[in-house]
Amino acid sequence: SFTIILVSSTIFNVSSALAQGRLMRKNEILQEAASTDSLTGVLTRYGLKEQLEPLQGKQAVIALGDLDDFKRINDTYGHICGDYVLATAARLMQETAGTQVCRWGGEEFLLLYEEMDEKAALLRLKRLQGELARAKVEWQGAPIRVTMTFGVADSTHSPQPQALIRLADENLYLGKQEGRDRV
Repeated sequence: SFTIILVSSTIFNVSSALAQGRLMRKNEILQEAASTDSLTGVLTRYGLKEQLEPLQGKQAVIALGDLDDFKRINDTYGHICGDYVLATAARLMQETAGTQVCRWGGEEFLLLYEEMDEKAALLRLKRLQGELARAKVEWQGAPIRVTMTFGVADSTHSPQPQALIRLADENLYLGKQEGRDRV
């Protein structure tokens, strides 16, 4: 009886450990899926949250960028083309921005420049803006011009990341009102 109980207990412990390992791996997969946008491969808002928390009180610049006339692209070429443009723009941002890129929502992206002043971040954003405008994006043989407007906020305005995001959003809308394709 004792041997049967001992063997059963060992089998149960091994089985439980294997199940726990599988559960931990599935949790890691879910965490990664929640943190990375499946279409563009950049961070999601959830994934960026971990990056924002330690920023409080540190030098940082937040830029919110919105693809200009994106609705026109979707309406003219369809949503599959729109997805292609989003993914292409995200790839160009990752290659050019030199910082964390997050899909903030729809066609909006947040760029986080840690330990950088506003002047240096603005130079990078101007370079990125030019790269996007010069990119040769085609859909079924038709050239698509991709431009982006950015709103920027620097931590000298507020030590709170959420306040910086609000200010960057306000500046983004000012840029849109002033004509698009600008920082």
